[in-house]
Amino acid sequence: MNPLDIEIARFIQNSDLAYHFSPSGDAYEFAYAYFKQHAREQLSPKAFGRLSQDLSMKNLKGFTKSFKDARHVVRSAVKMRYIVTTLTDEERVSSLWAKLENKRIAVKRDVEPPAELSKVIKHFKFGVIFVPESSPGNIESLTLYYAFPAPALVHVLKDVVAAWGYTGEFDAFKKNELVKLNLTLTDSESEQKRIIKLGETYTREDNPKLIKEGA
Repeated sequence: MNPLDIEIARFIQNSDLAYHFSPSGDAYEFAYAYFKQHAREQLSPKAFGRLSQDLSMKNLKGFTKSFKDARHVVRSAVKMRYIVTTLTDEERVSSLWAKLENKRIAVKRDVEPPAELSKVIKHFKFGVIFVPESSPGNIESLTLYYAFPAPALVHVLKDVVAAWGYTGEFDAFKKNELVKLNLTLTDSESEQKRIIKLGETYTREDNPKLIKEGA
């Protein structure tokens, strides 16, 4: 997960924990008050703005519905961050490419990028990713090349690789130009470890059959 998503997940977790130790009998009424009282102090401006876009603060009814939706999205993302760590290396990488294909981005596995992209880019409405080595022996680092017609697709790529536990330096967007991207696995980072553990907790609560044996 990217730092912004982690920050929001942490805030919602703090709200849940605070409710657990409070005398309040209504979880959403408590969350409504908690957000109004603590969101600005606990969240960075970017995270606060992002979460505020998803939440309706006009009244408790509107907040309850929007908070349920936002909380579901966050919990799903955190659970996914854990679940990918339970896959074999081959499953993890192949499912990453499959997820990008599910987003309608063409993924050319075990294919080097062409010398002249302009001759083929017109065939890929939602962009293309070339992966010279789609099943590397070591998944700690991956290299790919992408070309997209719109910046929104770069954000899709960022979100998907982050969900699978990877990070990389993304260059400024250049329409339909080939960009090299080196990805690094973040499982060993302390903050990522905490999110993975939280994802295991959420998965145990919601989908106990998905917990890997011995966990």
